[in-house]
Order: sequence, then C-alpha cells, then structure tokens
Amino acid sequence: LEQLKQTLLLTVSHELKTPITAIKAGAEMLEAAEENLSPTSPKARLLRSINSGVSRLERLIDESLDYARMQDATLELDMRPCSSKEFIEEVVGFVGPAIRAKRQNLEVTIPDPAPDIMIDRRRAERVLINLLGNANKHTPVGTNISIKLQVEDTYIIISVADNGPGILAVDQDRVFNAYYRNSAADGKGANQSSGLGLSIAKYLAELH
Repeated sequence: LEQLKQTLLLTVSHELKTPITAIKAGAEMLEAAEENLSPTSPKARLLRSINSGVSRLERLIDESLDYARMQDATLELDMRPCSSKEFIEEVVGFVGPAIRAKRQNLEVTIPDPAPDIMIDRRRAERVLINLLGNANKHTPVGTNISIKLQVEDTYIIISVADNGPGILAVDQDRVFNAYYRNSAADGKGANQSSGLGLSIAKYLAELH
C-alpha cells in the first residue's frame, strides 16, 4: 500500500508539471503585455493572484516529488561551493515580504568574514525557507525571528529561532513525520501546506 501511495504521488506530481508550466508562461506573457498597468487595478491583482497560486503549486509539487524520491532513496544532491552570506541573504529575500506583512523583526547574524559552504543550493534553500516560513506563520504579529550562522569546530551551523508558542511535548517526537500537524494547531493556514515540509527539511539536512 505504501508503495502504491508513493507511485501515485510521483505520477500525479509529474503530470501536473506540464499544465502548471503552461499557466505560468501564460501569466508571464499577460503581465509583460500590460507594462503600464496600475498595480492597484483589478487586472493587476488578478495576475498577482495567478502567479502566487502557480508558485505555491510549484512548491507543493517539488515537495511531493522530493518526498517520493526520499522513499526510494533516489534523491541526489548537486553539491557546489557558495558564499554562506550570499546564500542566507537570498533566503531572507524570499521570506522578507511575508515577515514584513506581519510586522515581525527578523534578526540576521552572520560572522565576518563569512565562510564558504558546499551545498545543493536549491535544496538547502528549501530547508531554510521551510523553517523561516514556519516561524513566520506561527509567530505573533510584531515579535522576533532570528537566523544565525556560527562556526563550531569543523561544523557550520545555521539556526532559526522565534517567539512562537512552541510545540506541545506530546508532539515533539512526531514533528518531523510526514503529514504531521501540531495538536494545538488552530487550522489557520492548513491549506497552504503539504504537510511534508519538515519531513523533507530533516531529510535534506541529513543528506547534506
């Protein structure tokens, strides 16, 4: 049964990629054709909504594909050197708008000089975006989130912390399970997540 579930997940995710790519290309063409469109016009808002929806679907599909590959151990990393400072700043740029929208304070701590790191950048970004996204979602308006890079012996440690309510003791052993949901969750934002994010983040961190 588990094998059938993974096969279905992989098949559906692959099949969705083509129509979503077509929708994304169409939205981009419409946007390019409306250069002088007012940002507050109904058409501009509709285009932003389409692009936002397509981006979310792309993230969900990527998570589903990675999760399916995790199950049969076929996921391989594309390891390349990069600047840790540049890497973290790029991730912060992705989540910045959501953090500003909740008037949260994001504190970034990176040593100078920042070390170079060897990572699969796209997948390492997914780990940090997931952690920062969870912090943003579950931390009250106006509170603090931090991301910190530190060097300890031969390890480079990147950590995320927030002022959210935390995770109930009963849930802490299950937090990295696929489709996990906190017992204290209020249901808000549930439709924004595949439930695979932390499971994939843990797997990718361990794979690195």
